[in-house]
Amino acid sequence: MNSNLNRRELLIALVGMGATIALSSPLSQATHLQIDGVWSALTKDPWYFEVNGQGTILESSNDEPTINSDVYQSISVAYLKTPQDVIDEVNIYEELRSHFMHLASNELEQVESDLDDEDIGKVARQALLKLRDALQDEDEGWCDWVLLAGKKGVPRFRDAIEAWLGEPVNWMATDFWPKGWSSQGQALSFFSDLDFHITEALGVKIIEGEHPGSSYYAAELRSGITAANAAAGELGLPFRFREEAV
Repeated sequence: MNSNLNRRELLIALVGMGATIALSSPLSQATHLQIDGVWSALTKDPWYFEVNGQGTILESSNDEPTINSDVYQSISVAYLKTPQDVIDEVNIYEELRSHFMHLASNELEQVESDLDDEDIGKVARQALLKLRDALQDEDEGWCDWVLLAGKKGVPRFRDAIEAWLGEPVNWMATDFWPKGWSSQGQALSFFSDLDFHITEALGVKIIEGEHPGSSYYAAELRSGITAANAAAGELGLPFRFREEAV
């Protein structure tokens, strides 16, 4: 077994793709003995990657995403405690940032409507005027909106993110999606993280653009499925390869 292989990290990656293990506690908290037990079980009943006719390796259980959370699996609102936390998280994702810009535009309309109320108090009016001025910046106004809402406003923005994660995906925005959202991307991410000596033994080649300007990024199996599976067995790895199901 290669000494550079982190069993825990590899198992976490496989479970993230759908591999089933018999362990009640999270892998991150498992003992070394438990990790070895899970590893041994998976070597006997391995996880399978699929390989298409061109040799591209695919993550076999990856269905097409239907809602945003299928694509943006790394987003977790549980860690958003402050306005700056919200801003930092939203700024990571172009599509989510665009959504917050849209929400800010809607908020501006509501603020302008509220300002038409002649009975509104002086303090409340001043706060609305300040918010209106901030929201008039179409690009960065949403950031000021989050900051002006303060810590008590964080739950509202967390709810907004949760609601967006539950919305149908926008297939016109795939250029902005995280690199590993597809079955091809998932496999690429997995094999890119493996030690070079392991991928070399398996016959896996990482392709990062076939030519300048190419958008083809993938892990390819160059050795053939039979040879790769034999190598995986010799290395004691908990995964194998098979032809893509048609």
